[in-house]
Amino acid sequence: DNVKPALDNYPGIMKNVVQAMRNLGITPKPLIMRGGYDGSVITPKGLPTVNIFTGAHNFHSTREFLPVESLRLASEMLLEMVELSTREVLV
Repeated sequence: DNVKPALDNYPGIMKNVVQAMRNLGITPKPLIMRGGYDGSVITPKGLPTVNIFTGAHNFHSTREFLPVESLRLASEMLLEMVELSTREVLV
């Protein structure tokens, strides 16, 4: 399924994703996914789910790998998203 219609009901999620990326010096490149990740099934059922970068290469192959720097940056991204979401709840 296309997750865009469901995510449109929760604009704060993408706002936080984009802001977290900017806070970390990452240029956001939003792309609506039509499938290929669990969120394409979960989101239309009412649990909004976005697919952020991992930095991995050669997905689902015997040569799949994830550079340590990409893992670090993706981890920082998740922490930044939690921080931004927490601020919204506490305000």
